[in-house]
Amino acid sequence: MQPQSDKNEMLRRMRAARFRENNGVTLTTINIVNNPERYAPLRDVAILLMETSGEAPMTEDEVIRSVNFLQMAGYIILRDIASRELVELADTKLRRTEAKVSEKGVRLLSYGIKDDEVVFVWR
Repeated sequence: MQPQSDKNEMLRRMRAARFRENNGVTLTTINIVNNPERYAPLRDVAILLMETSGEAPMTEDEVIRSVNFLQMAGYIILRDIASRELVELADTKLRRTEAKVSEKGVRLLSYGIKDDEVVFVWR
């Protein structure tokens, strides 16, 4: 039987790998949903991620964690749908927010820069 600490370490590694993959899928989805002149409503992005992410759809908490990370890392820009003012996800609701890939996010998507916390995989 495996010691509890080994099981905990294995679970931690699995969660970390999923987080990195979720970040890549979320960034790619935001990029696909919006066009260069527009923002993508996060409610639409979340629905896609939670319902059509292949074998392992994301939970709402995972979507929020990923969007939050991508914003803090500078890969996406968030704004309020009604006021069009820039916002942080921690200060608003997902359904009131829209996202756009930033210049830094475009560089990451095109492999111009690398971030170990964002892994691009196809689900």
